[in-house]
Amino acid sequence: MTLYAPQQHELYDGRFNIVGRRIYQAGTLDDLSPWDHMDDDASHLREVDGHILIDVNEIDNSGVFRAALELPEGHYVVELERFHEFAPCQDGGVVAYIFEHGNSGCGDANWPKSLLFVAG
Repeated sequence: MTLYAPQQHELYDGRFNIVGRRIYQAGTLDDLSPWDHMDDDASHLREVDGHILIDVNEIDNSGVFRAALELPEGHYVVELERFHEFAPCQDGGVVAYIFEHGNSGCGDANWPKSLLFVAG
């Protein structure tokens, strides 16, 4: 990886505080299975009101993810306050600056390999 690893920065504290306010919904909550919008060509996107908050510490594997959205189907809220490791590459549940999916050896090989700045 061409980025420096967090451990190489003496002032790195593991904290990520991100707020998203321009949110787009892919498809609808009423779509029939399969819900495969990963390859959506953006023809079924709609902007929705609300915000997404990611406030985590990847060293402590702690924090919160909260999405509060006003969708056409109604008020929709998702909150996560506990993060559990599902694979060793996730380093306890919240991880930063890793390659995941594809041929990375971490995550689902059916998805394209991606550099994740923070994941949980």
